[in-house]
Amino acid sequence: LADLTAVFVTHHHVDHFIGFDRIVRANIDSDKTLSVFGPVGTIQKAYDRIRSYEFQFFPFQKITLRVTEVDQNVLRTGWLECRKRFPPPEIVETPWNGEPIIEGSHYQVEAGHLDHTVPCLGYALTEREHFRLNRELIETGALRQGPWVSEVLRALRDGSIDQLSLEIQGGTFSGRKLADQYFSRVPGAKLAYLVDTAWSDQSRPVLKRLAQGADQLFCDSFYAEADAKSAEKHRHMTARRAAELAREAHANHLTLILLKTICGALSQAGR
Repeated sequence: LADLTAVFVTHHHVDHFIGFDRIVRANIDSDKTLSVFGPVGTIQKAYDRIRSYEFQFFPFQKITLRVTEVDQNVLRTGWLECRKRFPPPEIVETPWNGEPIIEGSHYQVEAGHLDHTVPCLGYALTEREHFRLNRELIETGALRQGPWVSEVLRALRDGSIDQLSLEIQGGTFSGRKLADQYFSRVPGAKLAYLVDTAWSDQSRPVLKRLAQGADQLFCDSFYAEADAKSAEKHRHMTARRAAELAREAHANHLTLILLKTICGALSQAGR
């Protein structure tokens, strides 16, 4: 958890937000900025959690939580700064038209508003097209894996591969030759995480957009189809509706999140 650079909160029900405490504990001694994203209310709720603790405020505790809540047409960001002893955050608003909420050199994350009993977000993480080392060639070839692999990957990413020349195991190799022989270009994978939500007119377009072409789709399916009325009441999907979403969005692999179903089955078995 101490290696995290970003955290994505779907909503503030206890089973989805309680892990925030562990994240704070794992990162409080760091000198870094940790980005936190969530629905409306996330800034205040994160601040309330932070202020509920007693801190000794050692000099090495320099963590900053950059908390962004995603509203309908605006991103609202506040900074919770340990080195300032966590004063009330100043809030900055920026217009938002549905573009990715965060972009790195190798990925982007999209968000969308779902239809639950409280404000709730779904997320989709998409890798950019990237290069992959052919490990079979390394295992059977003359060159051993070493720092040159990272150098070639860096040059491929920043477009300087034709200017790269490397000394490896006593020989001189051009970056282009190494790239052509040992690396291949692969499309980025997509992962969508969509809980908790109803399968409604409001949520369906958002769900399809986030799930479209996902290599891995993690989807709410707390109820069987026989319990569709309860699912509607509590704004959840059934397993059948999750399957419909996966089919319509052409997702490659669907993982059903069956917490209530599993817990209910175990409870019955225990009796």
